[in-house]
Amino acid sequence: MAHSVIKGLRNIKTDKIHIITTDTTENSIGKYIGDTFHVVPLPSEGTSNYIDALLKICISEKVNVLIPAHDTGLREISKHKQDFIDIGCTPIVSDYDVIKIFTDKQNTRDFFKRIGINTPESFYVKDVLKGKAKMKYPAFLKPSQGIFSFHTFIVSNKKELETLSKTIPKSFGKPLVQHFIKGREFSVDAFLDFNKKVIALVSRSRDERKQGESMKGVTLKEDRILKLAKKVAEESGIIGPCNIQCFKGDDGEIYFFEINARFPGNATHTIASGVDTPRILIKLLKGEKIKPMIGKFEENLNVYRYTSELFVDKKGKIRPGLKIR
Repeated sequence: MAHSVIKGLRNIKTDKIHIITTDTTENSIGKYIGDTFHVVPLPSEGTSNYIDALLKICISEKVNVLIPAHDTGLREISKHKQDFIDIGCTPIVSDYDVIKIFTDKQNTRDFFKRIGINTPESFYVKDVLKGKAKMKYPAFLKPSQGIFSFHTFIVSNKKELETLSKTIPKSFGKPLVQHFIKGREFSVDAFLDFNKKVIALVSRSRDERKQGESMKGVTLKEDRILKLAKKVAEESGIIGPCNIQCFKGDDGEIYFFEINARFPGNATHTIASGVDTPRILIKLLKGEKIKPMIGKFEENLNVYRYTSELFVDKKGKIRPGLKIR
């Protein structure tokens, strides 16, 4: 996720931007794609180590803007949002009450139902196993607070559900089981200003995924999806970037199932389509007004993402890799 945002920021030539990256280990790609790098502790709920480390970095490096790139840090940063503001740093994160909804998949499902948006039915696995809820199979098993599609399975019966649900770590939240929707998956990349008004929407298919990230897709102006996603974004309370995920089912229905209140992993696809979300963010931070550009993007722009390499010698010098063309 961070790679896409950094690529977008590097593409901005009108402003001098110094990028500071962090990771939990020294042996990290983040050390080489930013201008300055720091090692930080894992963001663990209930401890202050992660936030204390970030605050110290922001003070020592005179950081103006903090952009969380992963779900694991969103909750903690949102809880301490005011602490960053107090030292002159603007965290691009929504309020904690909002983040608490969208970093939990059952809370997200309840949000969709509350605002009248079609969503796949889902239940806690324990309720299905106890007979308190009924589930049709095949079904989709996932943790309520999972990331990168870790510990997700398609289950074909109750026995598989029971067995595989036991493999989900407690740190990933309670196991959920969801009605399986057959159809095409879409992501709507949205950007909202600091008054929670929708500025931009880009709809793109997610035709191939790896660890939850879209690897292959195409921008498509799906009017129904864009209209519904605009309602979702407006009701969400999110500020800044987010991506709203849905299925266009084979039955013709649209089913929304997830919201990530941060830049998406494939933000470059949206940027390349003409909606430069990192540039929008910089303009908003400078107090500039942005005209809404909902649905104003290049259609039928395909993306093919692939693994690349970065070579670093024993002196820490980056060496160029092999050219693909």
